[in-house]
Amino acid sequence: MTKQISILLFTLSFLFSSFCFSQKSEGRIIYTDGKVREGYVKLNGAHFVKFKSVKKAKAEKVDFSELASVEIKNDDEVSIYKYISVVGKDEPLVLEEVVKGAVTLYNLNTQGFSSVFAPSGMGGAPLNIGPMTYDIKNLYVLRTGEEKATHLGSNQLFTKNFKTAASVFFKDCTSLVTKIQNKDFKKKHIKEIVQYYNSECK
Repeated sequence: MTKQISILLFTLSFLFSSFCFSQKSEGRIIYTDGKVREGYVKLNGAHFVKFKSVKKAKAEKVDFSELASVEIKNDDEVSIYKYISVVGKDEPLVLEEVVKGAVTLYNLNTQGFSSVFAPSGMGGAPLNIGPMTYDIKNLYVLRTGEEKATHLGSNQLFTKNFKTAASVFFKDCTSLVTKIQNKDFKKKHIKEIVQYYNSECK
C-alpha cells in the first residue's frame, strides 16, 4: 500500500479517543483547600474522578475542578494528574505531570481505534481486515507564572510542527532553540528538552 493511500485511509477511518487508566488503583485525591483523602481512584472521563475510601464502598464522583491533583499508584511509581487550562481550549484538561520545574511537562495519553484496509489485488475497493488500536500522546508545557499550558504537538501524523512550536515556546533560551533547530533535540526528546531548560536556562 502506498504512503498516499495509507494516509487517506487513516484520515477516513473511524477514530475515537478514551482515557486509558486502570480501575480500582490505590491512590489519593488532594483538594484545592489542602484536604487529602486516600483510597482507590479511577479517572472518569475528562472532568471527573471516582473515589472509594475502601474497595467495596460505593464510588463517589468528584469533580476535578475541586481538586489540586490526583495521585495514582502504578507498581512502584506514582502518576500525578492535574486539571490544567490550555491555550485554545474552552475547558481545562486532565493531564499527567511528567517533569516538574520552571517549565512543567504534561502528557495526555489516549487510545485511538481505526479500521485497517488492504489492497484487493484486483483493482477493486480495499478490503477491511479489522480494527487497529494505537496510543496517542499529546504534549503540553506550562511555564511558572503562566495560567495556561501550551500544546506542542502529538505523536500522530497530522499535528503541528514540533520544531517550530518548541522553538517559539523556549525562545528565551538561545542554546536550547539552537539544539532544537539543529535537530539535536527532537520531539522524542521532549523530557530532555524540558529538563535542559529547567537546569540550564532558568
